[in-house]
Amino acid sequence: MADPEQTEHVTQEQLRRFKPFAELEAGQLSLLCKSLEVHTSKPRNKIVELGSNDSLELFLLDGKLGLEARDGKKSVILSSSESATVAIAKMRPRMYSIITLSEVKYLLIEPALLKAGPAPVKQASQSISSDSYQVDILGDNSGYQVDILDDDGSYEADQSEQADEYQIDEIYFSIGSDLKNDKLPLPSLPDVAVRIHGLIESESANAETIANAVNSDPAIAAKLLKTANSPLYRGASTFESTQAAIVRLGLGTTRQLITTFAMRSVFQSDNPLLNEHMNRIWKHSIDVASLTYVLARINRGLNPEQALLAGLLHDVGDIAIIAYAESHPYMLANEDTLTTVMDTMRSEIGSMILRKWEFPTELSDAAEKAEEWMNAGSLNINYADLVVLAQLHLGISTGTDELPDISSVPAFFKLKNQTLTEDGKLSILDEAEEQIAEVRQLLTS
Repeated sequence: MADPEQTEHVTQEQLRRFKPFAELEAGQLSLLCKSLEVHTSKPRNKIVELGSNDSLELFLLDGKLGLEARDGKKSVILSSSESATVAIAKMRPRMYSIITLSEVKYLLIEPALLKAGPAPVKQASQSISSDSYQVDILGDNSGYQVDILDDDGSYEADQSEQADEYQIDEIYFSIGSDLKNDKLPLPSLPDVAVRIHGLIESESANAETIANAVNSDPAIAAKLLKTANSPLYRGASTFESTQAAIVRLGLGTTRQLITTFAMRSVFQSDNPLLNEHMNRIWKHSIDVASLTYVLARINRGLNPEQALLAGLLHDVGDIAIIAYAESHPYMLANEDTLTTVMDTMRSEIGSMILRKWEFPTELSDAAEKAEEWMNAGSLNINYADLVVLAQLHLGISTGTDELPDISSVPAFFKLKNQTLTEDGKLSILDEAEEQIAEVRQLLTS
């Protein structure tokens, strides 16, 4: 038995939150409070077993509980919700397993005490589940949805609560759970990029076979030829065939440019509202990529085409989040909710996508650290540094609030040229406006 001095008892104010006790007199509440002990549990503990016939009722004082039915349907109940004003999953045998999703406080109460009147008080000391045990809620059976339960245990379809602030936490939980267990739908690398990558990696790769593969996608072939003839790459003569362009560019540059051009097809959605987000993300990615490309050409030691990809794909995690939103309409009820989730989770998800695509580690690192403004990283400038600098430079032009000064971030001190304009932008980028415009045109045409 616990030391009485360490035992926490429920307060009258806490009891009045629950409908069965709301109308009790102060004297009755006082008697109950002296007898009812507050139970606590850490996250990931199963406190009620599906099918159990235990006699106690569970009331949630604080925290989050996950409910899982026999058919696998999962829900979340929070202590602040209407569903927590009554006993949780009170039908017998138990229709749900109840798992703690956070540290929780709860009461175990004899059913006789739920009836108004001077019923004798009996301390509910028995465990609600005789074989309570720890479970990994992020395992294969995870995926709790934010469904609210009615008092009788049925699902409530009211979408008005879906935009509540607390539900963002549950979206994080659900996405994070799917991500951990490789269940989150991630975009696939476009076919043409996969084919070119495979050809270039093979021992039989040559400009002719690669040109044939590129020509299977006329739009990509036209972009590659236009790029080879642009001021960024053009030599003394103009190229009239894809094969000649590949010879001029080299296999490595060709692969990176093909991947870059193919990415446009990934940033698309059939949902008009979500497609607006996609277009906004794509435009921002092009702006960042144009700057990272130029920064890499100015700062030796980095591959400009690799930098172009780093800038273009630093927000690729948003694609998976938007795809998730397409199958979870409650995320669309409040645009701020979707934006908040993207801002919080895009880096981790983006890094995972690029690893899945088997991109170089420096590109997945760039996505993961794209908004870690004060990340020192390596002594030498890297692709993550370029993405950070490009976004801060753009932030001044767009008037984005709450961004640090460029001169205050570690990446700035790795630059070859650390001169700033009067408004705090990078002088080397201001002076390269024509080159930046050329790159942007290649990506948008």
